[in-house]
Formats: sequence, structure tokens, C-alpha cells
Amino acid sequence: MPQSLSCLFVHAIFSTHNRIRFLDDLAQRQATYAYMAGISKHHGFTPILINGMSDHLHILATQSRTVTISNWVGQMKTRSTLWVKDQDWGSKNFGWQHGYAAYSVSVSDVDRVRQYISDQESHHRKQSFQDEYRQFMREHDIQWFEEFVWD
Repeated sequence: MPQSLSCLFVHAIFSTHNRIRFLDDLAQRQATYAYMAGISKHHGFTPILINGMSDHLHILATQSRTVTISNWVGQMKTRSTLWVKDQDWGSKNFGWQHGYAAYSVSVSDVDRVRQYISDQESHHRKQSFQDEYRQFMREHDIQWFEEFVWD
């Protein structure tokens, strides 16, 4: 085949360092997500939706053919951390957790995952981030050690 093509969707989740509620202000959170969307596009991951809470985020994106998920997440976290710290929000200690979770999403599930990410505020009135994360790990049959997840 003379051309490389792909259609892969990824749902990534990561938290602020120690789940500190750095992004309580909705306008600041949305500005951060918009900045991260630009970083994502620059690395070939077209964002479909970024949303979350003050202590974590979810991103649904199409995956790049040439950039690894690890590099994509690393660039988003590094560059957005520097950007947030540069804002006049009193967030000089802002940072993301070291790790992340990423899940493949089938084309038939994209709308369901988009809706799930869109409904974060109502969802988290009923369930903590930690419980949500545990649920994702169980649903995707991922072996993990809880003592190493919550940095």
C-alpha cells in the first residue's frame, strides 16, 4: 500500500498532581483545555472533546499515525503545566500526575464516550475520581497496583 492510513480513537485520563483542585475556576479550566487541544493537534492527535473536573481530565481524540500515546500525553502535560504556571492564576505549584490511563475506543462507541466525557460534572456528583478510575481499570481488565496510582 503506497499510503499509510489509520482511524484510531483514544480516551486518555489523568489527574492533577495529588489530585489538587488547581482548576476550580471554570473559565481557567476551559482555557487550559483549549490550550491542550492546540498541543494535541500539533502532535497529530485531533481532539474530539476535552473535559473534566478541577482535579482531572478526560480527552477523546483520534490517534496520530506517527506519535506514540506516551509522547502525546507527555507533551500535553509538560506544555500545559508551563502555560498554566505562566498565567496569573496563582497556580505556580500546578502540575499533572506522573502517569495516565489510555483506552482504545471503537468507532461505534465514540458518541457514548463523548457523552460520558461531556457529563463529567453530573457524573462526579455521584462518584469520586478514584472510584471512576478504579471502574475504568476493571472494565478494561487492566492489572494495576493502587499504591502506585495516586501520586
